[in-house]
Amino acid sequence: MIIIKGYYPGGTKTLKLKENITTLDTKIILNKVLQLRPVSFKWLDNLDNEKRRGKKDEGLIAQEVEEVWPMLVDEIESFEEGHEKIKYIHYNKLSVYMAGAIQEQQKEITELRNENTILKEQMKNVLERLAILESK
Repeated sequence: MIIIKGYYPGGTKTLKLKENITTLDTKIILNKVLQLRPVSFKWLDNLDNEKRRGKKDEGLIAQEVEEVWPMLVDEIESFEEGHEKIKYIHYNKLSVYMAGAIQEQQKEITELRNENTILKEQMKNVLERLAILESK
């Protein structure tokens, strides 16, 4: 048994505490990230949390995120009796997927740049040959 003492913001990320590590499929991640809908909103005026009450904010809707990535959403009991549980998003875990989406987009950008370079060279060759043919 491994015992960790103290508080670690965001959890522990050290390799020493993990096993069965696999690389995530960045194509799947990118497709999921593209399904997320960033929104702006106003917190309810009767919210118990004074720091958020009536304030404008930006983020994602937990129920929508849950449809794409259930593991990013959790729920807590409502403080009011008879109310349904309140869903919330683990935004700290979302950063892993954002990194994967950026990596996939960068791969696609690199592939497109390489393809563009090849096409430019081919076009240059075609134009040179055309100029030679037209000069005859």
